[in-house]
Amino acid sequence: MNKSLNLPNNTSQNQSENYMQMYLEMKNKYEILENENKNLKNQINQLMDKQNNQNQNLSFEDALKFKLANSILGNNNPGLDLGSIIQREKQNNPDFCNERFFSWNCCFSKNTLITVKEHNKIIKKCIPEIKIDDLVLTLINGKKKFTKVKYFKVYDDDNEYKFYEFKCVSKDKVKMITVTHNHIMIVYDKDMNELKYKTAENVIKNEDYFNTLDGLYQIKEIKIFDMKYKYALGVDEGSIIADDILVSCLNMNDLNKNLSLNELIKKYNIKIM
Repeated sequence: MNKSLNLPNNTSQNQSENYMQMYLEMKNKYEILENENKNLKNQINQLMDKQNNQNQNLSFEDALKFKLANSILGNNNPGLDLGSIIQREKQNNPDFCNERFFSWNCCFSKNTLITVKEHNKIIKKCIPEIKIDDLVLTLINGKKKFTKVKYFKVYDDDNEYKFYEFKCVSKDKVKMITVTHNHIMIVYDKDMNELKYKTAENVIKNEDYFNTLDGLYQIKEIKIFDMKYKYALGVDEGSIIADDILVSCLNMNDLNKNLSLNELIKKYNIKIM
């Protein structure tokens, strides 16, 4: 025989109150955890800002060591603006860029044409089509050679970058190339009868020459403008033919060798004429 369970009339009310109390306790705990999480994030951000500020106060030599060490460890964003440090060094020492130069992001415009060896055929690709391990043309001691792409990066943010467009001429032939202001260009020094390095912003119209696939071309016009998007390349040989002109390219292969940081720093202290 079934018997009914007689419960006090206030059972449902007590349960509701208990549930409400549990809810308020859990809500309070959640809010406490949320506040603790926000405080922790703020502390982390403050520590990162402090570290970044400390990084920006490094000397050029120490900053370069820091940048290279992080790259070797696979951290390509160590919270360090090397460009700002270089500008600070230039203000403190006007001859700074005549003594040494280091550029991590020597970049090209999106219309740059690269000569590529693909399936035993020689073709030209716009730089956005380039891929890691592509074989691209360069000149080593005046001889054509294909070098492997080891590094490729697209800067497609909302920033605008300063570009230099060079028009160079040899008799009735014209070649043009567009690079960022800090790109290391390879120029011909007539007095010394040799190739030397200059940053794009230091190339001199009607005086400097670029080495190309068919000889030396004199720079006749230089245009400066801002433009979105830039493309960075790194190749085994450290140089590349872009728009038929020989230019420097970051040699990523060096970072994979068992070289000490001091050896790397010494190698990248490129003399500027």
